[in-house]
Amino acid sequence: MRSLYTCYPTEELDAWYKPKESDLAESIRSRFREACAALTAVLTGDMGITRAADAHGLCHKRLRAMVKRAPQLAHDGQPYGFRVCVPWGTYQRGKQEGDAEMPRLAGPHAMSHLLSARPEIAI
Repeated sequence: MRSLYTCYPTEELDAWYKPKESDLAESIRSRFREACAALTAVLTGDMGITRAADAHGLCHKRLRAMVKRAPQLAHDGQPYGFRVCVPWGTYQRGKQEGDAEMPRLAGPHAMSHLLSARPEIAI
């Protein structure tokens, strides 16, 4: 089967960060496992997105977004990996410390970027 996305060897996928299931709520662990299985099937080239989504009970649009996001580098310098499989809204994002820059142009979240770059002006 010819894949439209980059295929990765299983050994490389095993090296990607994967959140511990014990850190997740019991109610979402099965959804996390299914998402990981679907992502692995697509990234190894075993299945296409639609077939993997149907087989694992996911929305094909969500799976496509996960496939695109997983190999990208996160803020910690590692690929997002299986972090993309954690269901949306089930984690708390900590404050991003460090390299906050002043926005150069207006756009989405420009005010948030401004306030994180210059916290002294926040109310």
